[in-house]
Amino acid sequence: MILTLAGVLLFGYCAFSGKPLTMHEARLPQTAREMLQTGEWLLPHSGDRPWLERPPLPHWTLIVIGHLTGGLDEVWKTRLPAAMAGTATLLLIGWIGARLLGRDVGMLAAISLATMYEFYFYAGQSEDDIFLALLTTACFALFVAGTASANSGKPERFVGNRSWPVWGFFVVLGISSLAKGPLVGASQVLAATAAFTLLSRDRILIRRYLWLWGWLAMLALTIAWGLYAWWVYPSVWDNWKYDYTGPFGKQPAWYYLAALMWTIAPWTPLALAGLWITRDRAVHRGTSPQRFIWCWTLIPLVLISIPARKHHHYLLPSLPGWSLLAGIGLARLGEWLKSRPKTRHGLAWNLAVVGLPVMVFLTFGAVTGKIPGPAVYPIMLGVVFVACIAGVTLGIEYRRGAWAMGAVFVGFCCFAAWGQSVLGTRDERRSTDLEFITQVGRIVPTDEPLFIVADDTLDFFRFQFYSRPSARVLQNMTFLLDEKITAPRVHVIARADDAPYIADALGNFTVEATSPRTRAAKKPGDIWTLYRIDFKPDLHRYPAPGISVLQAMGREDVRIRN
Repeated sequence: MILTLAGVLLFGYCAFSGKPLTMHEARLPQTAREMLQTGEWLLPHSGDRPWLERPPLPHWTLIVIGHLTGGLDEVWKTRLPAAMAGTATLLLIGWIGARLLGRDVGMLAAISLATMYEFYFYAGQSEDDIFLALLTTACFALFVAGTASANSGKPERFVGNRSWPVWGFFVVLGISSLAKGPLVGASQVLAATAAFTLLSRDRILIRRYLWLWGWLAMLALTIAWGLYAWWVYPSVWDNWKYDYTGPFGKQPAWYYLAALMWTIAPWTPLALAGLWITRDRAVHRGTSPQRFIWCWTLIPLVLISIPARKHHHYLLPSLPGWSLLAGIGLARLGEWLKSRPKTRHGLAWNLAVVGLPVMVFLTFGAVTGKIPGPAVYPIMLGVVFVACIAGVTLGIEYRRGAWAMGAVFVGFCCFAAWGQSVLGTRDERRSTDLEFITQVGRIVPTDEPLFIVADDTLDFFRFQFYSRPSARVLQNMTFLLDEKITAPRVHVIARADDAPYIADALGNFTVEATSPRTRAAKKPGDIWTLYRIDFKPDLHRYPAPGISVLQAMGREDVRIRN
């Protein structure tokens, strides 16, 4: 109940914070919305274009929410599945920690995971990564349950049966490839569990997972969707080659070591302390929980450092393992604090040295306008900070660990809510793109077609989500020559640089609206513009060419040519 409440407060607030969908975040809900509208549940599309950048499992979660709530037309509906996945991951890591190291460590690990920067961020985003983290954590939980399951005494045969946790491990391992891509998460789980199993030198454990039916089930679930996607769109193979072996990567081999330091913040010192505390058992004890946690946290780190392509969110599946180390560090810190003699003036000292200066700083920033958002928010945060310092201090003085952790969690919730509602909307205040889309909705008559030209910045996904459901995405401007477009007049959202092409190839146009502060615009020609186009009466039209998976994502060019 405590962990569920923690997930609801932290991640659920992100769904209602008022923060608009980001450019990258809009991809998943918009493609899921199109799947919901067309009834195509297996292959995500963006208009007529196959958008097979990711498998469909995250889309399915949004589609279910859309069915239950009457559509995917509001931001909170698109972020709700991610919040649920984040909360489920907290429950799993709490169970794993309690099973391996005791209830206190399990609770501390789950709370530290909830408040880790990278995990908190993606649990509040409508993106694929948090679903992969949930599935990989479920694999590790099933591995823990399967490793500890009782043996009947009979040798477990290669073609025999296994207990339900072992079945579940292989099944979920296969399903994980439906979250972000073939073997993206499964490779990390397999590397960690194989290392632990082999290093243990436990023949019973090795034979338990050396099992024909489990590996076949995993293989079937891993390749089923990929085979179907390849059968319908053979070019998806080229896209996978591009993703897995493409021209990426300027990050050094130690990139993830540096990224880890801030992705697990603010618990970095305690997680590293947990790594040090567990070193003896991890190195010398065969099937110890400490060795399992080391394999979970360190082996995937080495594995994902090998490819040239690196990104900090690839660390997400291993963050639950690092939260266990943070829980161990927190537990040891609590023991040390309990062993210290009580102090008489600790509360006054901490308030004077830490609490009040921060409160004064936040108040000054609010009054002078240096901190964005309404001035009352930073002032309230200053009061909350002082209260949290008092709660932590009293918890330590009275040997009440729950008070101290509760104060830390409440403080994190308040500052995170401010970050979502104020800082999360800062980029929108710097640009006028969403105001522009709202203006487009007022200008374009409902009975006239509205098109959005795709762009490599992926802004078109967000434009389409916030536009009318009938708005269509075009691969590029030349697709206005498609013979399926029969209306004499259309409205098109494109860049200012596209005006010469319209005048030369299509007909007369009128600029109906512009976004004065387009996000990431480097020159006047990058400004998003709404055109009303009256086609030439004698305009010659052509059948639109088929679009490959690579072309849909801007990795190859495709145009309608005379």
